[in-house]
Amino acid sequence: MGNNEIPLHEAPERFFDSAPWNEYLSLLGNREVALPELGQPEPGIIGHYRQELERQPWMHTPSTQRALRVAKLGEALVTRFRTQLSKGDTVATGLSPLAIDRVTIAGERWEDLWPDFVNDKAKGVTLEFTRVRLSEPTDHLTEAGALLDRCIKWMEQRSHEGESRRKVLQGEALAVFGQDLTTRVFDTGYKAVFSRPRGRPRNNPTQPK
Repeated sequence: MGNNEIPLHEAPERFFDSAPWNEYLSLLGNREVALPELGQPEPGIIGHYRQELERQPWMHTPSTQRALRVAKLGEALVTRFRTQLSKGDTVATGLSPLAIDRVTIAGERWEDLWPDFVNDKAKGVTLEFTRVRLSEPTDHLTEAGALLDRCIKWMEQRSHEGESRRKVLQGEALAVFGQDLTTRVFDTGYKAVFSRPRGRPRNNPTQPK
């Protein structure tokens, strides 16, 4: 496996937006429950029933509200992920019975493929890829690395100015760097600047004279 490649089952932590993914995890309890749910496309009849239920909020109970939220979050997460793959923003490779060597899965294929995260597979009606791995295009890695460096330097400056609140900084960072600043890049930069080992004070204590 290349330095930048990861197996499909690690995709959520690297390629999903962290906020909806964390909410999805919290609603389902843990990752072991969440991944199999994401790997199962919703049957059409269930989707139709869900849409009808959404139009009748007076029928909602806490249980149905939770189920609807889980379904909507899961659909949004996988749809966005497949769009990344279709557009080439994320590159997938896999093993196919039609080829001897590992092959790149063309973006157009993802219209008919669904990610099976638990088993590292991409499955369609007539085609299946196994041992799926993911990476970012080289040019994206270079651009993301440069943006991360700029974001870290900017956050270090804001830290010196006394600002460390995550939500405040994320809003400011979007204004400074624009929509190219993904949640993943911001999270990485924030962790690099503000995370400290447990038990270590954020500032060095004043030394006695």
